[in-house]
Amino acid sequence: MSTRGNILVVDDDEAVRLMLQEVLLRAGYHACAVDSGRTALKLLAAVPFDLVITDKNMTDIDGHTLINELWMRHPTVGTVMMTAYRNPESEERAREQRVLAYLEKPIFDLDVIPELLDAALSEQRRRLGGR
Repeated sequence: MSTRGNILVVDDDEAVRLMLQEVLLRAGYHACAVDSGRTALKLLAAVPFDLVITDKNMTDIDGHTLINELWMRHPTVGTVMMTAYRNPESEERAREQRVLAYLEKPIFDLDVIPELLDAALSEQRRRLGGR
């Protein structure tokens, strides 16, 4: 069965994590969800993902640190940052990290998520030279 993409959701808030996973599955993505950056890195070592959606603030390692690790270990994986605590410094850091999209929580309009992720996946493929 073909999917729109293989996406990993990383958030220590169970309600957000499970809600996003359900939205992604219903939209035709293959989606896994984990509760920490460390768990995400372990899973990424075993399973190929196209995109990681990570919360900025988590209890083990923050989203920016996770993105840095992804760049070093899995440079073909695209990233989307989400946060309830948006600020200019974090947004600038996300741009420097080449984050594909910045999603603000709470997410009230779940219908925009597939469109946002399709655009992020298209941009990541473009960055990788059409692979």
